[in-house]
Amino acid sequence: MNLDNFEPLIKESFSFLVSEHGFHLADFDATSVRWDRGMYHVAISYYRYGFELDLHLSYNDGKDLSSYSLSEVRHLEQLADIKDSSYIYMASTPERLSLGISQIASLLKKICERFDIFNQEVFGVLATMRRKNSEEYAKENALERMRIDAEQAWREKNFTAITTLYEPFLNDLLQSEIKKYEYALKQLKK
Repeated sequence: MNLDNFEPLIKESFSFLVSEHGFHLADFDATSVRWDRGMYHVAISYYRYGFELDLHLSYNDGKDLSSYSLSEVRHLEQLADIKDSSYIYMASTPERLSLGISQIASLLKKICERFDIFNQEVFGVLATMRRKNSEEYAKENALERMRIDAEQAWREKNFTAITTLYEPFLNDLLQSEIKKYEYALKQLKK
């Protein structure tokens, strides 16, 4: 796909970062652009092979670089009422690329109008959200693995294994699993 319009489209669509938020154009190539303002960075990239257009907001305090995608930013409480179901934009034609760039710019502008997203407090909230989501995901995976193993132990009538598997997850068990756990405990006391 010909990307001749990428540069002027990006500069025009994201000009509010420079004029309203004090960013400056820091890096530009045929498929990506980065604006900087002190420790804060905004980058938009177009991945030609996957036709994906994505935006990342970053904070670099000299020790750590924290980068968050548009989909992560959209989960901030202050943005709950902004209706935009697209977090990743697919652009396989120049028209779709143009549309995706303008939609991402419009969404970022709405976010910036709502509150000052470029501050340490907001990036702290984003970090906490990511950590919480990672912990929840890890717990869901552990529960799923435990359930598979517990079902196998139940079929084998291995009551020691059942209680051992269920005990770390007592607060997360389904009603049927609680009954199996209680039954296994009774069988072990016999």
